[in-house]
Amino acid sequence: MRDRLTTSVRAGVGEDRGFGSVMPPLYLSSNYRFESPEQPPQFDYTRSGNPTRAALENALAELEGGSGAVATSSGMAAVAVALNLLEQGDLVVATHDCYGGTHRLLRALEKKGLIEV
Repeated sequence: MRDRLTTSVRAGVGEDRGFGSVMPPLYLSSNYRFESPEQPPQFDYTRSGNPTRAALENALAELEGGSGAVATSSGMAAVAVALNLLEQGDLVVATHDCYGGTHRLLRALEKKGLIEV
């Protein structure tokens, strides 16, 4: 495994297997070709995932020594991803002065009986 300093400047570099670009290209929006309806491609809709975001997630996982990473479009999206990992009735401990959107989401999920806060 490379040391952290080398990893921080090399993560994601030279990994474009499709076209061989040195730096990861930006895929801002694209349509993806399906071989068949039964064989969906790795990416099927840019908003749910694309090569640029995958490169970022892989670089973050490598930098942090993790097995994977998930990039979201906002902090609230990250909170929603984390809360979706919970089972019904799980206890969430949060500060009383957390971000307002997080507070409202936690209270709404608690009101539905999905979690305990």
